[in-house]
Amino acid sequence: MNEKKTVNKSKKIVSFDILKFRLFKLIIGIIFLIIFLWTEFFVIFYPDSNLLPDLFVNIWWQFSLSTIILFLISYEYLFNSIRDAFKKTISDDLLVSLSVFTSYIFSICAIVINFDELEANNWLITNINDGNTLYLLFSAFIEVSVIIYIGRMIEFYVTKKTVNEISAINDLFVDEAIILRDNKEVKIATEDLEIDDIVICYPGEIIPVDGTVVDGEALINEASFTGEAKLVKKTKNSDVYGGSVPDQYLKIKVKYKLEDSLINKINQGILKAKEAKSDYQKLADKVVIFLVPTILILGLLSLTLWSIFAGWEQGLLVMITVFVVACPCSFEMITPLSILVANGVALKREIIFNSKRPFEKKEVIDAIAFDKTGTITTGKLVVKKTDLSIEDLNLVYSMELYSNHPIAKSIVLTYQDKFKKKINLKIQNIVSDGLKAKYNKQNYYLGSKNFVNKILKVNKQQKFIKSDEIIIYLFTDEKIIGYLELADEIRKDASLVIDSLKQKKIEVFMITGDQKSVAFKIARKVDIKEENVFYQTLPSEKAEIVDRLKKEGHKVGFIGDGINDAIALETSNLGISLGSGSALALQSSDITIRNDNLNLINDALDISQKTLRTIYIGLIVASIYNLILVPLALSGILVPSIGAIAMAINDTLAVFIAASLKRLSFKKKNKK
Repeated sequence: MNEKKTVNKSKKIVSFDILKFRLFKLIIGIIFLIIFLWTEFFVIFYPDSNLLPDLFVNIWWQFSLSTIILFLISYEYLFNSIRDAFKKTISDDLLVSLSVFTSYIFSICAIVINFDELEANNWLITNINDGNTLYLLFSAFIEVSVIIYIGRMIEFYVTKKTVNEISAINDLFVDEAIILRDNKEVKIATEDLEIDDIVICYPGEIIPVDGTVVDGEALINEASFTGEAKLVKKTKNSDVYGGSVPDQYLKIKVKYKLEDSLINKINQGILKAKEAKSDYQKLADKVVIFLVPTILILGLLSLTLWSIFAGWEQGLLVMITVFVVACPCSFEMITPLSILVANGVALKREIIFNSKRPFEKKEVIDAIAFDKTGTITTGKLVVKKTDLSIEDLNLVYSMELYSNHPIAKSIVLTYQDKFKKKINLKIQNIVSDGLKAKYNKQNYYLGSKNFVNKILKVNKQQKFIKSDEIIIYLFTDEKIIGYLELADEIRKDASLVIDSLKQKKIEVFMITGDQKSVAFKIARKVDIKEENVFYQTLPSEKAEIVDRLKKEGHKVGFIGDGINDAIALETSNLGISLGSGSALALQSSDITIRNDNLNLINDALDISQKTLRTIYIGLIVASIYNLILVPLALSGILVPSIGAIAMAINDTLAVFIAASLKRLSFKKKNKK
């Protein structure tokens, strides 16, 4: 574990040194840029001015400064071009490399060709024996190299700042945790923690993983996760995040293993954001592949035509300017940078994007299917009525301890204080139906009416309870022993969220295993049309319903939180899971809402849509820029320095457009 800490620290030191070196290169580049712009201005407009030192027009001075920039900055463009060539791809670095290295090599050749004509002791650009001015492009080389580097440093800064804001949570990771084993405190590796382990956390120590408080009270600052600066009071049964720090002693039951914790989810989100290629990015890549060869042809054509009619020096200048202004840097950076910024904004809202699908234009949804239990309803069912004996209830309680289904959790929560000891059982989870347990050499089952009918096929005269609520039966291979009647509460924010989705022109559906009467009663309360309600559905049928809606022409989002929602989440165009749900549901979803706040579904969709819009605007701006600047460059109106400034402005605009997502505002949802 100590080795891991050492490695992490060394990585930070290296990263910091790289940043300092980049800043050093930037400062040197800006100083040289100012010198050359100063020189160029006075050579063109006031060549005899006392404000133009002879040193500035000294050939070897300009050669020396250019060579320094070559090894400090310009080599990166050539290196990137060669690397891309090995990967069989084309990027904007190819055009940059051609423009800067053409300028540099041409200037060297010009000195060599005119070497004999230069005065031995006066190596000034304007002093050649025949009185002509030596034509050098060191100024173009410096200006293009440095100005492009400035633009890329702005991009680097914004990207690094955004990544640091997201990944700062990594610093809150702890290698070891204290757990209770046989009433003794034992230190183990955080990655070895299992669900339901009891972790001890002392005041001021970092909580190792996400969990639930089982003993103690504390104030915790969760600003790193929620953006809320105020301290949050945590008591028994409160959820806590790994990486937060309590001010009092706490005993915490592990809710998620390290790989399923918020910290790891964020890491995955960052990696996927960096690698994400949405529809727009694929379009941008195609534009770059088409644009670069086209600009190469136009550049060579301009060199030929301008050389014929105005001299090869002017032709060379025009070609270099064309290469510079047409660099498609902004096309390549706008999508990944926008997605990265969007992830940072979402994280502060306790929203995690787990895939690229929220940023796919083809995945813009027009329908959302809610899994009822745990989403539209709280999933915290209350046992209203039962005819089971104490012994049978203890059996039910012990069976449900092995399930993560919301109904099971509700039954466990209802009876956890009544039954301190569980019955040791051999449990089998019957997919889509319920639970089977072996107890006292007899099979016991727990599930709905449909499950009863599957097991008790011989006896057709089963007496079922008539109710609009949820009925769970305990039965054997021969008979029904008894039942539990459970009532589910509708979330307070469900109606408001569904109404907001409708305002976005999104059709809302509900999927439930409840009977028709129960399903319609809940649908009426949250204003979902009865024809959009799927009732008495098995968990395995959820994905089939989603697929059916897709075949009807809908782009379907699915919202769920249970293990049995995983397939439906994967099948949908956009899967959204609630943070209280199972680890499998979280892994299968495209968006995770960490704090169970349904209102954040709207925020997640808003971030997704506004990110797509931002990318679209960025690509439009980049396209307009190129459509204007390339003809100007071809016409000879622009010079390389102005072209480089224009291209740097284009790149900077792309960065600022992406960074504008940081200023996203979210409307406060008023209660009806």
